Amino acid sequence: MKIFKALIVAGVLVAGMSSCALLNKVDFEYSRHTTIGQELMDLKQSWDQGVISDEEYISTKKEILAGGPVMHKEKKK
Repeated sequence: MKIFKALIVAGVLVAGMSSCALLNKVDFEYSRHTTIGQELMDLKQSWDQGVISDEEYISTKKEILAGGPVMHKEKKK
């Protein structure tokens, strides 16, 4: 009987936690914390050291130059 009660309690807890996750909607607000020049220098250094591929370098450089998102913070609805 104790096992049955424990399973019921566990089931209720799991159901409650999962429903909370479904109701938690989040938007992202993008902001830049460094200069574009610094980001380009850091990107070039990573590419020179072989940390990122040519494709990653090119696509990320385009994003930076276009003023795209670099860092984000969550913003609740």
